[in-house]
Amino acid sequence: MVKKNPPRLTADQKQAILLLRYRTTRPERTAPSYLALKPISTILHLPFNQVKRVCQRTTLKKKVRKSKVQLARQLQEEHDSFLTAPATLKLWAGKTLLQRSILFHRHFPAKFISATSLCRLYKKHKIKRKVITRFKGATEDKIMEMLQW
Repeated sequence: MVKKNPPRLTADQKQAILLLRYRTTRPERTAPSYLALKPISTILHLPFNQVKRVCQRTTLKKKVRKSKVQLARQLQEEHDSFLTAPATLKLWAGKTLLQRSILFHRHFPAKFISATSLCRLYKKHKIKRKVITRFKGATEDKIMEMLQW
């Protein structure tokens, strides 16, 4: 004997279940129930397990909160523009990605960026090593010193 899967519930059926059970279509986790599951299943001619599953799924949904670490790693536009600015690239020309991530954290104490994420950011903005090292040239002071020799 092969068990048949019950047909999928429509949005109207799900709303009817929630309205009968909680008197609202968006119940909170602590919402009181007004009608038991068995009478709902007989009224709507649906299997008991399906009614139970709909009620459980709507009340068990939790808001996903981002942890402090995840929020600290999210960069805004100002951080992207700082990291890709020509002045910053010129200052950090001789530094490794790890050193740059440390310098970034010193500039923005509430934010963190890993070397891998920094590499991805540079690739996204098409900043290559050649561009970074091009900035590392002789400054005017060093040119004047070389001319004095």
